Amino acid sequence: MFNNPNKVKTNFYVMILLLSIWIILTELFFPGTQVFPSPSLVIISINDLFKNYNFLSHLVSTVSIVYISMIAIILIVKAKFSFVDFHSKFVKYFLPIPNFFLIVPEIIIGLLLIFWLGDSYFGKLIYAVIISGTLVYKSLVKFDENKITDHIIAAKSVGLSDQIINRKIIWKFIEPDILNDFLNKHTFFWSTIIAFEFIQNYNGIGFILRQALEYHDISLIVSLLLLITILVFLGDQLLKVVRNKYLFWN
Repeated sequence: MFNNPNKVKTNFYVMILLLSIWIILTELFFPGTQVFPSPSLVIISINDLFKNYNFLSHLVSTVSIVYISMIAIILIVKAKFSFVDFHSKFVKYFLPIPNFFLIVPEIIIGLLLIFWLGDSYFGKLIYAVIISGTLVYKSLVKFDENKITDHIIAAKSVGLSDQIINRKIIWKFIEPDILNDFLNKHTFFWSTIIAFEFIQNYNGIGFILRQALEYHDISLIVSLLLLITILVFLGDQLLKVVRNKYLFWN
């Protein structure tokens, strides 16, 4: 029932309808409302963001943290993956240990990093790497090697080493799962980084959000929310392009 073949067209019509309702209510019936700003006020606030809040600099700070940490943790795990013997007793006993730390809310880890490292880009980067590492760890733990047993047996039959099998076969099947998990958690990833910046009160989009809240500027808050939504959407589309073009086999 919900599998609509004209999903793009439907979403477009829904967006136009919501935009029309927003314009009619805030521009005609309730102008100057403090509950939700009109589009004209939002446009003014967006201009103010770039003119008075150095938005581009804060945007670069947030975007770089989100995607640099994501790429860095994948490259690190990929580089080390070939040398790990997942059938050894040490790995079997060690691998579940991080599960005990996953029950700790991510923002608590962020608070500790802010306490230890203060106002620094480095602290935010460490926090993002931890979150990215958690997502990759979950992808590794839930991967079922049994579904590629035939590939592994065939590789061993022609004399390939365990390192090559890990790198050329097992990792190749895990990679799409990791990217899919990042896609599923993409909005959460952005949210937790912005929450960190909000608490840190130092740099990034979260820092501007905190200023807007302190000034009780609802127009600025809505402007930021709209821009963040667009950025997350564009990031989603970019990740989907990468998945469909380079990691399409799983």
